Amino acid sequence: MGNLKAIKVSDNTVVSHTPASGAGPIKGMPWPISYNTIGQTTSVAYVNSASTASNGISTSCAATLPSVTAGNTNIVVVALRQSGGAAPVSTISDGASTYSREVYMDNAGNARTEIWSAKVAAGASTTVTVNLAAGSEVVCAVAQYSGVGALGRTSTNSGSGTAPTVSVTTQDNNNWVVAGFAHQGATGTLSANQGNLRQVNETTGGSSWVKGALTDNTSATPASVTNSVTATQTGTSWAAAALELRTKSTDTIIFSRNATVHSVDFNGTALSANWTTTPTGAPATVSTPVDDGAGNIYIGGSDGKVHRLLVSDGSDAAQVPATGVAGTMGDPTFNYDLNKIHVGATDGHIYTFATGF
Repeated sequence: MGNLKAIKVSDNTVVSHTPASGAGPIKGMPWPISYNTIGQTTSVAYVNSASTASNGISTSCAATLPSVTAGNTNIVVVALRQSGGAAPVSTISDGASTYSREVYMDNAGNARTEIWSAKVAAGASTTVTVNLAAGSEVVCAVAQYSGVGALGRTSTNSGSGTAPTVSVTTQDNNNWVVAGFAHQGATGTLSANQGNLRQVNETTGGSSWVKGALTDNTSATPASVTNSVTATQTGTSWAAAALELRTKSTDTIIFSRNATVHSVDFNGTALSANWTTTPTGAPATVSTPVDDGAGNIYIGGSDGKVHRLLVSDGSDAAQVPATGVAGTMGDPTFNYDLNKIHVGATDGHIYTFATGF
């Protein structure tokens, strides 16, 4: 009695939350409230990065990050160049995490770029090692990001010349797009154009040099997000690929017990408390809550009032009617068409109030 349970979609396991205060069972059916209205959204954030490049042909490369945090996301960009065709990546390892190829682009064997990703596992090394199917000139770059809820759309592009570019249309607010570039040629440089140039490196020795770059860019709203670099060497082939990093959303769940109202967050793994409120006047019982999609929660009380609580902190912002009624207010309902709250009372009446009273 009084425990809130949630089922993790990822593995169907059940997690439980016991409120620290209040008494009685959880009333009605608690519901997750869409983060688009009142939930919390954690923005993706760049943490750190590193890169390395081979001296001539190699079958592997390894880049070492300054630090890693379990639960973050590593994005690995591999730029390849080999006479007769670029050798693809076979595996990537940090000793604990599981890496997967997300997208790649091969420009007729002249330049190839691959993007791999992994959720950083506990015990992961700071060194990320890339193994190739065959020897190649290779540049490896890895960037670590926090707040990644899911991977999204991908895109590729290729061409020749001095303006490698690739774009992805993002799906959510504050999503990021990470891009990888491979540019053929033994001379010239790569520099930032659109987006943040996190890493750039180039191979040495050999006869078919390659330059590689890892960039990222973001948009506050869903939009076409472009990453591009500028190459000073003309007439050489390039390949580009990009991957969307989607923000992590957290469900906010509001529920009532006998005389208290509670807010908890569920991040897909665990439940954590936000606030607990005893409404003004401490009515002996309160109803199941309803929200208006505008940051307000409404509950009926045994004091004959409907209370408007703020979703942000649970504070009791207002009560109607001011003088109370002779009865207990029941479970409110929200009329989305009229923006009205309707609630029945034990005095035999149904009351209607404008939202935000």
